[in-house]
Amino acid sequence: MHKAYTFIPPAEYYIKQSPELLFVQYDENLQDKTRVMHAHDFWQLEMVVAGQLEIKSKKGKLSAVTNDCLLIPPGIPHRIIYGNWKQSTWSVKFELELTQRVDQIILLEKSAASMQVRDRISQHFAAFNTNSESYITLQHLLATLIELEFQHNACESGSAFVNQVKILIDDCEGRPITIKELADKLRLSRNTVSNKFHKETGVTLKAFIDLRRAEIAGKMLLYSSQKIIDIARIMGFSDMYSFSRFFRHHQGCSPRQYRIHERATP
Repeated sequence: MHKAYTFIPPAEYYIKQSPELLFVQYDENLQDKTRVMHAHDFWQLEMVVAGQLEIKSKKGKLSAVTNDCLLIPPGIPHRIIYGNWKQSTWSVKFELELTQRVDQIILLEKSAASMQVRDRISQHFAAFNTNSESYITLQHLLATLIELEFQHNACESGSAFVNQVKILIDDCEGRPITIKELADKLRLSRNTVSNKFHKETGVTLKAFIDLRRAEIAGKMLLYSSQKIIDIARIMGFSDMYSFSRFFRHHQGCSPRQYRIHERATP
């Protein structure tokens, strides 16, 4: 079966598929606590809401303060140290497959695009619940945040523009958006946005929008319990035929076939 295509500009580390959430937890006021050195077979993201923490590994020590994010790869022994200051963090554990191994803990870059995504993640956490749609949204935001980090210093100088376009598209969470609407948000002409995006990525902007929407549709079919007709309406399709034709074009099968096959695949 043809898998959903996730567009990522050339980078050293390539995300093969979207993260799969395992655990989300909010911690606060963990003063004077030190967790034992340990490693796990999943990824972990620590978002510092307030305060400060330190994390030690064999390669040294990293400090993180308010608005910092630490990304801990699987198999890396580490220990989190909470000082005598008040602090609060969001801890997200997830599975993620890359084309290359990451062998160190990463303090994420605070680029403008990254901070926009972090703000959206924080807003999402504030209203977070355990329904499948909430998990899908968080997975999508998490993938974008990680992509931005792995693209840092690996993309062309124009990648800031590409990332900005990508964030605006992702803000729609699968609903349709036109190139004209993107151009208005960026305060540029339609032709400028379309031509610049195509020049920097080699992909037409219309194709990219459709691919992103198809990817989100696949996640909703896989993780949501909603009926397919309801997913079609959420994504802005007027009827099942239009949604099915769109999905089949990008995924190579109908929405129903995708849901049955992917849920049955271990």
